[in-house]
Amino acid sequence: MHSPRQELHESKQGLILKVQALKKELQDWRGHMDGQVKTYRTELSGLQQSLQGDIQGLRADLQQLQKRIRSQLGSSDELIAAIKQRGPPAVQQAVATSLEQQKPVLQQTAAQC
Repeated sequence: MHSPRQELHESKQGLILKVQALKKELQDWRGHMDGQVKTYRTELSGLQQSLQGDIQGLRADLQQLQKRIRSQLGSSDELIAAIKQRGPPAVQQAVATSLEQQKPVLQQTAAQC
């Protein structure tokens, strides 16, 4: 038979082994988590760079669109003035009215850009 002291020693040794196993398991888990965090950070960094590139492209496209709309607005003004100066009165009025109706839409679009 084991003495109470011997049983206590064996129990203590068993607990020490369990604690050591848990420490090892925790270290392994932390290492795994650190690896995953590093991987996710790398992926996020790549996605962020890609998104920034996309945003820059969209901004450039938007600027080109704004320039085109402003150019069209200027052309509309010139065209309206030219039509008012020349051509039969009925045609002048029809074209001028049509262009004047389109102008607010273009201005609103330019303002939204």
